[in-house]
Amino acid sequence: MNTIAQIEDAPPAPSSTVLTESLGLFTDRALTVSEKDAIAYHLANSRSKNTRSAYETQWRQFVEWCGAQQDDTGHGFVPFPCAVPTLILYISHLAAQGHKVGKIEQSVSAIRAVHSDNCNLLPGTSDISFTHPHIKSALSSFRRTLAQQGETVVKKPRHFDQLEINAMSLACAVEGTAQSVADRAMLLLLVNAGLRSSEVVALRTTDLEIDGDRGVNIKIRNSKTDQFGRGEQIYVAALAPHLVSFDFTKALKEWLKWRETYPVADESLFLGFRKGGNVAHLNADGVAHGITREAVTTCLLRCASRAGLETAGLQTISSHSGRHTMISIGFERGLDSVQISKTSRHKSLKSLLTYDQSSHKKASVSVRLWQ
Repeated sequence: MNTIAQIEDAPPAPSSTVLTESLGLFTDRALTVSEKDAIAYHLANSRSKNTRSAYETQWRQFVEWCGAQQDDTGHGFVPFPCAVPTLILYISHLAAQGHKVGKIEQSVSAIRAVHSDNCNLLPGTSDISFTHPHIKSALSSFRRTLAQQGETVVKKPRHFDQLEINAMSLACAVEGTAQSVADRAMLLLLVNAGLRSSEVVALRTTDLEIDGDRGVNIKIRNSKTDQFGRGEQIYVAALAPHLVSFDFTKALKEWLKWRETYPVADESLFLGFRKGGNVAHLNADGVAHGITREAVTTCLLRCASRAGLETAGLQTISSHSGRHTMISIGFERGLDSVQISKTSRHKSLKSLLTYDQSSHKKASVSVRLWQ
């Protein structure tokens, strides 16, 4: 600890006058092309690949719309820097085209990102305030219009109940092809761990540690909520023998035995198969390779079809169906949000609850209030 004497003996801090005089000795030089490119790369790379792709699409559409809004002089709106009235008119245009809230908010975010990344990098440009009250009012007006039209209900993907999962699991086991064995393992992974499709695709055999007959430890290297790759751990415990239809541990072991018979280009956990279910898709070198995100949805569709479940209707089966299933059944079984979020890895309760499709009747609190 510093004594009073030591503090008193410390050299004085430089005065503001000294700092001002020192700073006056330096002036910023102009950025070179390579330096601007480096800055642009790091600004863009701060977002995920999917976000960058979506923003690029939205920005191109905005630029095209601005150019099409020509007056008698042949001039349209200027997309960059964008004026507040221009953005409000674009929101109105998207609303008139029948786009939903998510699409419009993504478009505004894309336009905001371009301005945020490029303001002050180009001569004579500066960022506009996207928190301007007029922009907020335009978005609120759009949401209010949708609510009045009854179009604000979010369509959620199809989720499965316990009987349906049991039927799908058994149907995969009966088929007995390599594809069906892999599908069963993926199905039970999704409904037990609630993984996102991107996380399933990224899984490597080295990311799973089988804990004897007790369960499986799964390492998620990075995810939507962990884009800097700090890593997260999920443990899926093994189940009692009478619950074998839901046991991911046994399904995984069976699939890994099949997987050993295929030469694999990398350590991808799941492989794609050709029609018939036993011949793996091969790359240019004639070696099996991993799956795509679309393959997760296709897997669930195959599982449902084998069990004779309805695959059409208002709710469609998607790669998120497994995640919705895990969370919904968790709430129906009386698990609290903290327990569920440790597996789903949601950062907020509000986000977690959007996945809950459990029965509103089973969620009734009246019985518990008066027991």
